[in-house]
Amino acid sequence: MAVSGTANFVEGLDIMANENPSTPLARPASVEKHTPPILLSYSPKGSQQWIRKVEEEFMPRIGMEFETLKDGIQFYRIYAIACGFDIRKSSQKRFRDQTIRTKLILCHREGFGESKKTKNMVSIEPNERSKKQDRVTTIRRFGCRAMIKLVFKSGKYVIDQFREEHNHPLVLVKNREFQKLSRNLTLYHKQTIINNSKVNIGASKTYRICKEVANGYENVGASLLDFKDFQRQVKLFIGDADAQIAFGDDVSFDPTYGINRYCMVFTPFTGIDNHKKSVTFACSPLSNEGEESFVWVFQKFMDAMGRKEPQIIITDQDPAIRNSMPVVFKTARHRFCMWHIMKKVPDKIDLITRKDTDFLSRLNGIVWNKELDPMEFDDKWNEVITEFGLEDNRWLSSMFDMKEYWIPAYFRDLHMGDIMSTTQRSESENSFFKKFKNHYGTLIELWLRYESAMDQQRHTHKRLEMETNNSIPKTVTPLSMESHALTVYTHEVFYEIQEEIKSSMCSLPEIHDLHRM
Repeated sequence: MAVSGTANFVEGLDIMANENPSTPLARPASVEKHTPPILLSYSPKGSQQWIRKVEEEFMPRIGMEFETLKDGIQFYRIYAIACGFDIRKSSQKRFRDQTIRTKLILCHREGFGESKKTKNMVSIEPNERSKKQDRVTTIRRFGCRAMIKLVFKSGKYVIDQFREEHNHPLVLVKNREFQKLSRNLTLYHKQTIINNSKVNIGASKTYRICKEVANGYENVGASLLDFKDFQRQVKLFIGDADAQIAFGDDVSFDPTYGINRYCMVFTPFTGIDNHKKSVTFACSPLSNEGEESFVWVFQKFMDAMGRKEPQIIITDQDPAIRNSMPVVFKTARHRFCMWHIMKKVPDKIDLITRKDTDFLSRLNGIVWNKELDPMEFDDKWNEVITEFGLEDNRWLSSMFDMKEYWIPAYFRDLHMGDIMSTTQRSESENSFFKKFKNHYGTLIELWLRYESAMDQQRHTHKRLEMETNNSIPKTVTPLSMESHALTVYTHEVFYEIQEEIKSSMCSLPEIHDLHRM
């Protein structure tokens, strides 16, 4: 599937996962292993104050110097984690050259907040209540004055002010997993979210997977909200890439397997490999199903295949496809998919005939019979149609008129390789891509999932190749023909040939001497 700019997009995802990796803050072992108890005291005015005395090396002191502002903020973050509170940046002042002169780093509970639920609340009668319930919120700011002030002096940042006391309880060690500063998406988390999105696994399920890997929610190091936020960022990044791809010169095609959020159909070109497994040659999203679109995608398919035409192409009965085929393909034979046609039969006949299982059985016996010649097929078809009184059925009549496009009796000279007449193949291909598609996905998500699906196909092919090269099926006859087939065919093909050999054989497991009985 060729998409203009896709390589740049994937590179961008890698950069997105690696930049600002947000690995957990480097916390000294002593902070992790031993957190001092919280001390409760009272201010001169009688209000409660909470502090936690940490080891001297982690304790901010007025006059402490840092090479950069970032180093100073990082130091206060480590201190905040050890104490059990979160921080947020506040106001700053700059010099004329835009260098930051002062910076305030506050406790996250600084200031005062008001519950949205109680704001401007008026009394109403019970029968006047809105059907839509108000969202319940809580107050999270209590006017806490804990902070540090960093000032730029002599080329370094210096702690100019430090207020240690908090007017609210600090986070207990057992609840540290819920502390914002203790929650950080690592590079592993980000890469897992991106990779899981390729196989249609969302943020919630990815979070549960990481919980099992880490042996508990407390060991994940991030919250479900963090996972969802990052996936939202990925989708925003994907949206920008979609804008570049939607009108690109090199996008891809196949109209059978559903749509995405842009109402684009997804259509793979499928063949059969030497293990009798479906193999996808190419695919493309298609914005409309007009003749021009099909001509374009067939031309792109030919370019991808080195301008080599296939012997036969199987499609549905779309008139636009039928009209566009001769424009691009000069030697390829166009045929309709038997499976799709026969799947429609129950819906195209009357209820009484539909309940008659003998009709469907008889019709299937004629249509799927590869041994009939054209004249025999015509006779048997007309016989069944007449017997069940379906001469006036317009759909069956139209299918009979197009018999050269889908009945095997009319192209016995072509080797079909099971691609046209195997019901299970169409069902398995549909099921295969269903696992990877998402009706609400973006173009890039479709591309990523397609790549993942192709990886699965290639992996299956490699496994079957390994099994064929490193094991030998058991023969059931003494014939050299069967032994030779072992060296020529893959296991899957050999087993079919073996069944044909067995069905043509006649053997006597025991011979009794009647004269001695």
